[in-house]
Amino acid sequence: MERYDVIVIGGGPAGAGASYELADAGAKVLVIEKAKYPRPKLCAGCISKRSVDLFPAFNIKNSIKGGILGFKGQEFVEKVSDECAVIVDRKEFDHFLISKAQEKGAHLLEEITVKDIELTPTVRKVITDKGVFEADYVIGADGYHSVTRKSIACKSASRKFFIAMEVKVPKDDLKNFKEDEVLIDIGVVKKGYGWYFPQGEFVNIGIATAEKEDLLNIFKAYTKNHKLFPIDISKHRIKSWFIPFISKAQELRLGRDRVFLTGDAGAIVDPLLGEGIRYAYLSGGLCARAIKLARKDAHSLYERFVKNTILEDLVYAGKIASIVYNIQELSFKLSQDKALYMFFELLKGEKTYKDLYRWGWKELIKNIPKILSGMI
Repeated sequence: MERYDVIVIGGGPAGAGASYELADAGAKVLVIEKAKYPRPKLCAGCISKRSVDLFPAFNIKNSIKGGILGFKGQEFVEKVSDECAVIVDRKEFDHFLISKAQEKGAHLLEEITVKDIELTPTVRKVITDKGVFEADYVIGADGYHSVTRKSIACKSASRKFFIAMEVKVPKDDLKNFKEDEVLIDIGVVKKGYGWYFPQGEFVNIGIATAEKEDLLNIFKAYTKNHKLFPIDISKHRIKSWFIPFISKAQELRLGRDRVFLTGDAGAIVDPLLGEGIRYAYLSGGLCARAIKLARKDAHSLYERFVKNTILEDLVYAGKIASIVYNIQELSFKLSQDKALYMFFELLKGEKTYKDLYRWGWKELIKNIPKILSGMI
């Protein structure tokens, strides 16, 4: 039986990021992917400008230079910016990333389903439908339904998640939709938002909520009655998926016993918008770095890296979400002036979620007299 230094389960951005770093350092790496590339992936494909340089140069479908914030698909505020984000096709993007890892020497096995992980004092055994593979370390990058997480009984302190739905429609079906802007609507669901994102020759339209709601019917009504871009999505194939997230430091769970959790498997996702690509790739790279630098205590080092690099962003995004999604109409009204510009600066790396949180509180306090008098 062939033994590897590291087995990576899942070949999305987290798995590709980890395998690239490790293979580049000379490690013997096996990536196990349940599908065959290029494979589809439900995702709007938005990557913030601050994240672009994390990746090898990749193909861009759209360059985003502005956005529209809406309320219930009926009221809107539009602002422009220089480039603040880009859009990719995840089917193409994920295939590109894993091919870069292969170029560094990572070995890829496709169409293999992981069943379990067996821990012994000396080795980690990954049990699949095509045989058993052994390694010193295992990195779980296998998403929301992570077999890795279940195998090591690593339960999150709070299993929070968005339920998301999307359709892809030809851009010609939506008149006047701009190819360099994204649209986000709050007030559509209790804790979440609706979106219209350009994606090459298509527009990705979706909705996500962290609450139990009749999401399918809400989605159909939202798109059918949208003031700017009405469309009957029942004519298109509607797909759904889950997006896990954490919003408090104590909810972080990154694995145990030389088995690590990255990306969605570790719920390392933006709890405000559900963005996962940035944090998946970052966490995969940080995990790889920890294994390279501290083999005996890699888990502690990985946890320290995540806390120092990612966690503050997630916690402050969670704080913003807890406010915005509980006062959605007021949040929209207070966003008429500067809020979108602040968000563009976040996407460009000029501001952090901590900056936005502090600024938002100052704006809320400053406007209390107007709120109480009914002027807002």
